[in-house]
Amino acid sequence: MINNTLLNFLFSYPRLIITITMLTLFTNGVIAQSSVSLTYSRNLDHSLSETIQYYTIDVSNINSSKTTYELTAALVDCNDGSLADKEVQFELNSEAGAVINSITVDAASKAAFTLKTTKIDLDTTSWSCIEIQLIPKGGSRSQGGSVVIKQLNPGNSNSK
Repeated sequence: MINNTLLNFLFSYPRLIITITMLTLFTNGVIAQSSVSLTYSRNLDHSLSETIQYYTIDVSNINSSKTTYELTAALVDCNDGSLADKEVQFELNSEAGAVINSITVDAASKAAFTLKTTKIDLDTTSWSCIEIQLIPKGGSRSQGGSVVIKQLNPGNSNSK
């Protein structure tokens, strides 16, 4: 009964059917699913008070094909009011230690790279946040992924 009423309503307004169909097609073309999953961990061999920190970023390719991702990293504001934001120097490295700007991951597989940070101001306790983005080569930002790493930089007075 309800189905017949709905169908009668829709067929009495052909413009509504065309509009709904066009919106459905447009939406399906615009929304893209992420093809990558990111996790990270800090290398615990280095205490927080050390100048250089290392983070391992694990990349999981959810695609059914081998994918090359372009890597970008940038400092972002992460000030929650508790501590000042401070800049750090950083670079993205392969597992072998070479500076990289892309990574290739086999289908339904994982790969890893390293974020190396170097603290600039060792006297002030602060936060530093770095956003890492992965975008499939030839793809869009919505098909990629990102992670923000929030690093506590203890000042010299706190690291004794």
